[in-house]
Amino acid sequence: FDACGARFVSLARVWASLRRSEHTDERGEVLPGCGRILGVVGVPATAVCWAVLSENDSALLEAVLELGAPAHMLHWDVLRTFGVGYWLRDLDAARKLGERLARQRFAATRDAEECILWYVALQRLSALAALFRTAGNAKFASFFARDFANDEGARAAASKNAYRLLATKRYDLAAAFFLLAGAQDDALAVLNDRGKDAQLALLVATIVSGATGRKGDQITDVATKVESDACTRAIEAARTSGDACLESALLWRLGQCRAALGSCGEAAGTVPAARFVASAMSQHRGIGEEEA
Repeated sequence: FDACGARFVSLARVWASLRRSEHTDERGEVLPGCGRILGVVGVPATAVCWAVLSENDSALLEAVLELGAPAHMLHWDVLRTFGVGYWLRDLDAARKLGERLARQRFAATRDAEECILWYVALQRLSALAALFRTAGNAKFASFFARDFANDEGARAAASKNAYRLLATKRYDLAAAFFLLAGAQDDALAVLNDRGKDAQLALLVATIVSGATGRKGDQITDVATKVESDACTRAIEAARTSGDACLESALLWRLGQCRAALGSCGEAAGTVPAARFVASAMSQHRGIGEEEA
């Protein structure tokens, strides 16, 4: 790890030690351990700052998977507590993580519906159709086998289903169907605003960017906008909650280094550890690049 990544891993280890008593039930749902009982729900926002400042987030993800989410505990509810959605920017790593989460979720529940969001974000619809076919659900298998990119009727059906799922507060599924309908903004807004999961919205945006935004080794403007919009929503949520340190991390991720430094300085008034983050930010080349 680089220096910033090492600081994140140190803080992640502390959180991992607090949540070691967590376990999963027969459906793979995470049951609380002593960390949550004590009121600690995840790594501090300063840890997210260190992770965002690190230049090797894929290595940080592997460290988290070893620390807090071994194979039998690979669950989004666990990864969220490490702030993964906030700091994972590597497109290939995000894609691989989505695939692992989808496979593990199906293995734990044997319910293909639990995997829909991940496979849709990954654009692995043939794999999703195969899962429903294996489960004996011919209707869903046929639906996901449709050509949503070129079939306007398929997109209209997906949109109709999305609104129906939204009405029943099944936000993850509603977001997946909005993605199928080509309404990426609506999908991410549902996850962030309705589902109150800014991290999931950011991770899905990153996966979508990796799945749809490449032209050779370049990332298209559309893909960049998808991730940027998701990050902006997360910043607004952090600002609303008064978490200046998290806001700082997200501003840095968005490339607004000066604004990030300002927010971190503001956080230092109530979070002493933020002073060290602010010092690292002020010396980071990102500040100089922004000035240039």
